[in-house]
Amino acid sequence: MSRGHLMGLMLSLLVLGSALPAQVTEKPEFDWSRLRPLPVLERTRYKPLDSLARESVERITGKEPFQKKDALLHYFHWMFEPERARTQAYLKLPDAQATRAVGFEPSQDRTHVSYNDLYESPKWAKAWAEAQAKAPESRSTTDNEILKLAQRYVMFANIAVLDPGGKADPEFAYLPMVPPAPPHARDREEEFRNLAEAAKARWSSDQSAPVSRAFAALGTAFRENQVAAFADASGELVASLGALGYPAQPDSRFRGADFMAREVKYNAGRFFYRSFWVYFSAFLIGLLAMGFSSIRSVSLGLRWICVAVATYGLGLHAYGLFERTMLSERAMIGTFYESMLFVAGTCALTGLVFEFIVKNGWFVLAGALGAALAMYVATHNPDFMQPQISNLAAVLDNNDWIHIHVPTIMTGYAVLAVAILLAHVYLIRSLWLDDSHELQKSLARTMFWTVPVGEIVLVAGIILGGIWADASWGRFWGFDPKEVGALILFLVFMVIIHGRWAGWLKDFGTAVGGWVGSLALFWSYYGTNFFWTGKHSYAAAGGDRAIPTWMIIYLGTELAILGLVLARRYLFGRSVQVPA
Repeated sequence: MSRGHLMGLMLSLLVLGSALPAQVTEKPEFDWSRLRPLPVLERTRYKPLDSLARESVERITGKEPFQKKDALLHYFHWMFEPERARTQAYLKLPDAQATRAVGFEPSQDRTHVSYNDLYESPKWAKAWAEAQAKAPESRSTTDNEILKLAQRYVMFANIAVLDPGGKADPEFAYLPMVPPAPPHARDREEEFRNLAEAAKARWSSDQSAPVSRAFAALGTAFRENQVAAFADASGELVASLGALGYPAQPDSRFRGADFMAREVKYNAGRFFYRSFWVYFSAFLIGLLAMGFSSIRSVSLGLRWICVAVATYGLGLHAYGLFERTMLSERAMIGTFYESMLFVAGTCALTGLVFEFIVKNGWFVLAGALGAALAMYVATHNPDFMQPQISNLAAVLDNNDWIHIHVPTIMTGYAVLAVAILLAHVYLIRSLWLDDSHELQKSLARTMFWTVPVGEIVLVAGIILGGIWADASWGRFWGFDPKEVGALILFLVFMVIIHGRWAGWLKDFGTAVGGWVGSLALFWSYYGTNFFWTGKHSYAAAGGDRAIPTWMIIYLGTELAILGLVLARRYLFGRSVQVPA
């Protein structure tokens, strides 16, 4: 083969390699146990290196785990092998319109791009600059998506220590692990530094030299796949950093190595991801129990298995919430992700409590389904939900009302969600069951008597929210979008209650009312947070807010369900009563 052909082949392979998904070099099984609990500081929060790696991988790739690899493996690959990592597709692409704006054609096979892909794209720098130059309220959805991609781009460059020209120096990689020299300050300005900034932490070059040597040895062992040397260097790095000491004041943000190890165990437990699968399994078992309703012994046995599985899921869920609360030292209801976890747990608890009272199988079925749906949204959308432990916003910090108002109103949402799910089951079953069927009548009773409980808790939450608003903002009610949304939700279900008691609504009408209530709940819980600007918004709602695809699918499904049910009932005659 001529030299020209060889060069052409090498260039072709380089181009092809840049288009392939990121693949970490086949590495041996390194021992990460010493490094996982290593304390680092990011964004005013002390955390173990394990958490920093997981969160970084999640923010950059949109997934954790990514490619079923340990997050520390990816992080160290970026840090110590940046020249290779920058050619691999790690950065998650935004939506289709934003992807085209930065110079790429979206496809199902290309969900990620490399740092080099963006760096070499003629459209990237221009699109980024234009989006950044706009005022936040005038940015479109595409602009916001481009800026999210820019955050991934900058984070990757920081970890790999890539300068604007793309050159790297892994010996000064971003890893805020060097504690400040004593006397340790008690204010929030005290920071951990990376090796390049050891002097800013008030350490002399002689004092930080052992850390630098251990870190350099760690990088060499990683690049050369030396398992034993990597383990030795890990121990040396931890020991040399420990010799420098950490802040030890009782009021310091750093609470010691025990908390670091505890957070590592919390990360490994993946309690919420596992509880989703347990809840979903409970729902399937409950569904199977209803399918065998004609065989009482089989149905009863499956129902109790469903209860046992849902109880296990709730226990797993509660333990995860307890650990997260202890690690963050704050209420687990300060972010949209945490509120979703709370709603999921309350749905499961509501279903189990009502099931033990009524014992008809419907409550545990609906509770497990509601918990599974909420947990799926929370655990399978890391780019949107941002599940990392974080500090509360200043307005919420050290405020006891958050522990009273938010759990109360979220419990009201969850109980009403159970009633809504039961209403949907009724409507779907009405496609083949007449209203007079005993299963439908039982389901209608169960559905209706859930609503008053949810309404009582919901109005209590609204009142408590008004008291908190008066204490914080000087007014009980200000027609904030969230306040109006909660009031509309309350009024919708009050119409259902009064319509039922007055005889205007029969079983079918009550179920349709529950369908309407589902839209009101969706808007009160999600729409007011992300589509209207207000004091309660989790995200800025200014500018062009495009409707996401999943929302279009959800609304289309809801309309399809109601359309099929109404057509079956009023255009093609009433349903026939058949054994279920």
